[in-house]
Amino acid sequence: MFQEEKLINDPIHGYMTFEKWAVEFIDTNEFQRLRDIKQLGASYYVFPGACHNRFEHRTAHLAYTLTKKLYEQKGISKKDKDLECVTLAALCHDLGHGPFSHVFDNEVIPQLGKVLNHEIKWKHENGSEMMLDHLYESLEPPSIDLTTDDLKFIKALIRGDRTDALVKANSKYHFEDIIYDSEEYIKLNDSILYEIEYSDPKCKELEDSRNIVKRIRQRKLYKFVNECLIPKDKEKDITKENLNEREIASCGKDLKEEDIIVDWQDFNYAKGENNPVEDVKFYKKNLEVIKLKPDEISYLFPKQYEEKIVRIYARYPEKIALIHEAFQILAKRRNLTINKGFLPGEKVDFLDVNCALENFGDNQINADSVENFGDNQIKSNVVQ
Repeated sequence: MFQEEKLINDPIHGYMTFEKWAVEFIDTNEFQRLRDIKQLGASYYVFPGACHNRFEHRTAHLAYTLTKKLYEQKGISKKDKDLECVTLAALCHDLGHGPFSHVFDNEVIPQLGKVLNHEIKWKHENGSEMMLDHLYESLEPPSIDLTTDDLKFIKALIRGDRTDALVKANSKYHFEDIIYDSEEYIKLNDSILYEIEYSDPKCKELEDSRNIVKRIRQRKLYKFVNECLIPKDKEKDITKENLNEREIASCGKDLKEEDIIVDWQDFNYAKGENNPVEDVKFYKKNLEVIKLKPDEISYLFPKQYEEKIVRIYARYPEKIALIHEAFQILAKRRNLTINKGFLPGEKVDFLDVNCALENFGDNQINADSVENFGDNQIKSNVVQ
């Protein structure tokens, strides 16, 4: 007999209670697949502690608790179906993640679009919607009866509205087709690296991918070269069209585009350049919604809420110095300030942490002595 509730002990939230209908969703192939997908992508190959998976990254407990608290407020009648839908959306929002999480939709899929000469408009949320349909259809019968409108509501909540090895393996796997096929997509997770690694040596389609995976195993990762911030007033002038692998290679000697990786990253508070607190609803005791001004909340708000950073990597260690020099030339042409001190032999000036360096007796540390610092700058979402 199926128990009506299940207790799960979480190291952060303690004991969490899941009702029968939620457990039915968890105990499916679609959901259990998340045990084999790293939450932080390829970061595990750089930071050994980054080993948790998408399976334990469930937000359903928090969504359920928050929604239930709102219903318990005076004047709000409890609506069980809404509570269940919100919980299921939080539970299932990651079902669509591919191998190595965001690496798949942020890096692999766009690169496949370039290789195949057509844009692939697909994000993991699209995969989550597909897998949700597949999961619900597989329940025989489900404890929860979801109408078409319920499923649309859950999907709306889900939407919120590169790995070279995988790119090179596409000629065999055809990821651009798999992402639309739930029967095939359910088989796709991080274990694909093992499948590539131990594939038949005679399979020429996977030869390049096997070599890349071999480099991963031997810790011959891409090496961080340098980085720069794009000032707000230059964002319209400095773009991916004029700061890329081709432009850097043209400024150097004996360099090819494929020697270089240029990674553009946007860092923000999940609301782009906007202050996320502006979208937070504050309630009075009578449940009246009010807006608070920034100085009514804190004086510690930043001047801007988003920054763009460009990081440069070398596919081959012997090219680091050449790429560094070429990037310096290009940055000077674009009036950009780049970080110094990342190359062996250069001096790293830690002006802001002098107190932490008293034992060294010198504020100048040779970069050779901070090798681990440099290693930690390896790009975490490119696994070669």
